[in-house]
Amino acid sequence: MKEIKNIIFDLGGVLLNLDYFRTIREFQKLGIENFEKLYSQKNKSSIFDDFETGKISPQDFISYIDTFSKKKNRRERYYSCMELYAFRPAT
Repeated sequence: MKEIKNIIFDLGGVLLNLDYFRTIREFQKLGIENFEKLYSQKNKSSIFDDFETGKISPQDFISYIDTFSKKKNRRERYYSCMELYAFRPAT
């Protein structure tokens, strides 16, 4: 087992740049109205923390989010939105 040498904490978006509004817009395109009530910079549903920490699978996350959609979406559409949720270097 390798020894952990460094742990980096990013508090306040210093190292990682998350575009909360873009994520909201993309999920709204999937027919999820009021998505900002589930996910915003100040507040988010525990489902996002569970997904981020690996407590639930991508499939479970999609199944939950899909219950809020008024459209019939293919899973691939959700995966493209979830990519926005991935970390990007701050510019």
